[in-house]
Amino acid sequence: MTPAQHPANGVARHCRAFWLEGLGYDWQALTRGRTQRRLAREAVLFHEGGTASMLYVVVQGRVRLVTYSAAGRERHLAVIGPNGLVGDCGMVDPGRHLTSAVVSADAMVYEVPVPEALKAMQAEAIILRQVLAFSDQRFQVMMHHHDLLSAGAAIKRVSFALLGLVHVYGVPDACGHRIRIGFTQEEMASLCSISRVSVSTAFGELAGRGLVLRDGRRVIVRDVAALQALAQDSA
Repeated sequence: MTPAQHPANGVARHCRAFWLEGLGYDWQALTRGRTQRRLAREAVLFHEGGTASMLYVVVQGRVRLVTYSAAGRERHLAVIGPNGLVGDCGMVDPGRHLTSAVVSADAMVYEVPVPEALKAMQAEAIILRQVLAFSDQRFQVMMHHHDLLSAGAAIKRVSFALLGLVHVYGVPDACGHRIRIGFTQEEMASLCSISRVSVSTAFGELAGRGLVLRDGRRVIVRDVAALQALAQDSA
């Protein structure tokens, strides 16, 4: 069972997470014989509008896809984790990156020249199918993110994001559902387009209501139904 198929009782089936991790793809036909590149947190892989010369396969860590407003404010799109692809958007047409890519957590990636990546897709049908499947997953993430940004208040945005994470990465826990991937408040703030202080305040209020527990960088959702009601509350 892949993370995207994981059933978390009580979570709306339309929910999707914004972190694409634990993906079951096999990219050996792309990465065979290539050297891994280590990237520190906040390193920039490429900028929006730059020539799309490389496709990146994430081995570990996380890379976030972003665009920037005219004022330079970062606008979050998605986070790509192990076995995900970065740099494929725009590599064929227009041949320029459609987003920027910034490392969210220290990462290791394979770099694959775009001509070699396209050649592999033509030669091996499984690679092309995986690229298309990954593109579908990323599109679902972006649709979910659009819903999140319509949620309004910070606490509703954080609740909405947690619902997606518990649906995809939630595992049963004595206290509810534990989200089995860790994330920082900065990542949640970027995801929800709010400040880190707002994230901290939202988590404090959710904890005060008995809806979540923090266990280091892990989060336990104690009452999924109540969290869902809060996220969908029109008030």
